[in-house]
Amino acid sequence: MMMKIPEGVGKPFALHGFEKMLYDARQSPVSLVHKDKLYVAWGGSTGGLPQPNIISYDIPTKTWSEAVRPAKLKREAPDHHMNPVIWMDNQERLHMLFGVHCSAGTHIYTPEPGNINLWTEGPEIAKDITYPKIMKTADGTLVMFYRVLAHMGFWTYITSRDGGFSWTKPVSLIDFDRDPLEGEDDWASTYHNCRMSKDGKSLHLGFVYFHERGMYNWQHPIYKIAPKVQTRFDLYYARVNIENGKIYTINGDELPRPLNRRMAEPAKIWSTYPLLTNIPSLYIDEHDNPGFLLVRSSEEGMRKCNFWYLQRKDGIWTKTMFANTNSTWAGSCVHKQEDGKLAAYLIASEESGEKLTYGGGEVEKWVSDDGTKWSLEGSVIPEPGLIYNNPMFAEKSDGTGADDRFLLMFGWKGPEGIATSVGPASYVNGKPPTVVCKGQAYAAFMGNWI
Repeated sequence: MMMKIPEGVGKPFALHGFEKMLYDARQSPVSLVHKDKLYVAWGGSTGGLPQPNIISYDIPTKTWSEAVRPAKLKREAPDHHMNPVIWMDNQERLHMLFGVHCSAGTHIYTPEPGNINLWTEGPEIAKDITYPKIMKTADGTLVMFYRVLAHMGFWTYITSRDGGFSWTKPVSLIDFDRDPLEGEDDWASTYHNCRMSKDGKSLHLGFVYFHERGMYNWQHPIYKIAPKVQTRFDLYYARVNIENGKIYTINGDELPRPLNRRMAEPAKIWSTYPLLTNIPSLYIDEHDNPGFLLVRSSEEGMRKCNFWYLQRKDGIWTKTMFANTNSTWAGSCVHKQEDGKLAAYLIASEESGEKLTYGGGEVEKWVSDDGTKWSLEGSVIPEPGLIYNNPMFAEKSDGTGADDRFLLMFGWKGPEGIATSVGPASYVNGKPPTVVCKGQAYAAFMGNWI
């Protein structure tokens, strides 16, 4: 649906955004379209914390509401993982979950459908949540895919049939350091993107291998430094049956559960080590086949990266390289246009990006007839002079996928990122660093900035 968007005339609908104010592929939705309204949630404040915020846009009148802070963080920390996600139940009540990261976070909802000015606290969803990704099946059942515990924890999903007030118990699906036999097994974890299948019965998982040692003193064999938050490799695909929790490869072969690093080899679709990857954008076509837009580093340098599109043709995974970028954290999204072409909105950059812990650059639009050859259509820049990341489409409230009439992104004034790191390792004299929340969020509707 998206048409060519004019450059340089966009106005932000949100200011004072924290790092990843519109979160990357691991954590969503952050925007929902319901009837004639768009709802967007983000983390940020003037006080350097990712406080939850929400706003709505009325499509017929072309007007934004006032931004609302529905609650405050119970645990105040400069941690982007605490940014909010939202969903809508079958009674048209909005729900928000925020403040998570190895914790339960806070679950709130609107007792009056669609009224973002009135919120009440809901029941706890789970004791330990990180990277919640909430989807909806055809019958309205909610599915939340997330990680339990810290980096070395396991990935699971739970379901709710009452809109998010009660949930099933989590079952361990993927746990790469489970039953370690080799030295590297002790350091193995994963990071995921996840989409609902077309029939609403399965989850498509695209994930990468995280090597925990890269956070410390381990030296990359080519780059001769510790890649820190970029220590991710390879690309895996698996399909999960929601009803019974069974895991399958692309060929339909069942995998053991919980899936550890050694047992996941049949699910690996690209072995990139020692070149770095990160969480892919995941596109599901009309035949329920997955495609991936993945950033991979090069032998030239950790920040000399390229986008690759992977899809399966005649039983073989094909790989096509195109745009350049400066970090494996460069965000992207993919959809099919009305003319049948694939379109990718992605973060491109020729700059070094040394000061950008989580990447950033300009938003470009690339198109392809069949995914095997891509061409640059142009830049998508709402305001010149900013660094951007995480272009994304809004999500439909009924769970049927992206509403590609809406394109969202956030930007900030450089040259550095918004927050350089999170957690105690960044503390000074036992106190967290001061973060200047300088993120600005933008949205376009049907080819025009709103």
